[in-house]
Amino acid sequence: MSRGGRSLRILAFEGSGAAAGVALLDQARIAGESAVDTRRARTELLLELARRLLEDTGLAVSDLDRLAYSEGPGSFTGLRIGLAAVLGLSIGAGTPVVPVPSLEVIAYPWRGLGLPILPLTGHRRGQVYNAALRWDGRRFETLAPGASLALEALLERCANLPSERLLFVGDAVDSLAESIRARFGERAVCIASGSPRASDLAWLACDPDRLEWRGHDLEGRSPRYLRGADARRPPPRAHS
Repeated sequence: MSRGGRSLRILAFEGSGAAAGVALLDQARIAGESAVDTRRARTELLLELARRLLEDTGLAVSDLDRLAYSEGPGSFTGLRIGLAAVLGLSIGAGTPVVPVPSLEVIAYPWRGLGLPILPLTGHRRGQVYNAALRWDGRRFETLAPGASLALEALLERCANLPSERLLFVGDAVDSLAESIRARFGERAVCIASGSPRASDLAWLACDPDRLEWRGHDLEGRSPRYLRGADARRPPPRAHS
């Protein structure tokens, strides 16, 4: 997609999955992409990956049209470091920021199959992140918004979708496929997929109708977690 007759340049930060990555979209092509294990990632590391991508293409942050980030749901650590990297670059250069739902990034590789796509990720404590999306040729239409649901509530939500076939994708598919197939039989197509990619995020961020934030709009922004952190504080120690 383009703006004013020219292709957009977008630097995208994806941190919702097991890999935290950075991708540079330049003149309607992916000029480069790098990723690291989310457990080892830090904001400074993602910024270093971004710096190398820009150097390889001879670009500066001020040459970019947009900075994009995966807004969640997903890895609490990865979402935070991705957002921090984007905010730091935007404040310094004044480049607008575009948030993209992480569940759309998971669904993007399967957009051309013509089926409702149900991305499933983050299966923990009996809950799974999910949404129902349909690609209209330019962007995703939301059939059911992103949510964190227990399995039975998820299956009930899917049962109400008006389609003969349902495509389930994402890193939670393996753990849920048996229950999904037991409920929907041949109606369900289950494809386990890996960590969402920053390059897919960059393509989604090309949409000219995406919300852009800049300046004061960036104040107080936080990831879209959808549920509380898995980590819990230990109970207070009893005093003797």
